Order: sequence, then C-alpha cells, then structure tokens
Amino acid sequence: MKSIIKRFTRNRKKGTEGFTLVEVMIAISIFTIGILAIASMQISAINGNDSANNLTGATTWAQDRIEELPALPYANVVSGGPINQGMYTISWTVNTCPAAIPAAGNCPAVNCIVPNTKLIIVTVAWQERGTNKSICFTNAKPSI
Repeated sequence: MKSIIKRFTRNRKKGTEGFTLVEVMIAISIFTIGILAIASMQISAINGNDSANNLTGATTWAQDRIEELPALPYANVVSGGPINQGMYTISWTVNTCPAAIPAAGNCPAVNCIVPNTKLIIVTVAWQERGTNKSICFTNAKPSI
C-alpha cells in the first residue's frame, strides 16, 4: 500500500498542491455575486443620473420662463401655455393680487397679499419612466 501512495505523490513537490475543484467553484461563485452587485449599483446610478438630468432640464425651462415674464410690461404679463419643449410641457398662470391661490398639482397654495402685484406660477411637467413629474416656480411682478 505504501508503494501505491508513493507512486502517486512522488511527482509532487512540497507546497505545490494547488486548489481543489470545490475551492475554485466557491471562488468563482463569490466573484460572480460581487460582479452582479456592482452591475446592479451601476444600473441604479444610471437611473439616478437620468432623473437628475431631467430635473435639471425642467428647472432650466422654468427658470427661463420665470425670468422672461417679469421683464415684460405689467399689462402684458398674462397666463399662457402649454408650450412643448422636447419632453417638457411649460405652462404659467398669472393672478392679480390680492388673491388666495389654491394648491394645484405639486404647487403649494399661495396667499398673494400685496396689492397691484401679479403672481406668476410657472409649471414644467414631463414624464419619466412612466411617471408624471412636475416642478413649480413662483415669482411676483409689481406694477411699478
């Protein structure tokens, strides 16, 4: 019996036994789980970047309109829209103060108390992965 064991082990050098198939399979499984976790995080990051890009675009359009309307003469500041700009729909309402403006969509209710002032509410809406999204900006135009 000793001669059979010697025959199988005589070509092996000490410390060069290597890995068993089970150890290799476990290592590959752990590596695969790690790679899949990283891929999942990457998909979440891409979706987050897309949402941020859409929100930035909507904010840019709302800011553009909220700066443009107060620059007009007081009498020319009136409600308007909707205007389509790519994936965004821009609309705005103008209310003459004093008035109480109820909440609409995600725009909060506003109490406009300064007389001879127009309250401008700009809303930008878009659709993101099947969900309707919108932002709301408010500004006032005094009659000076």
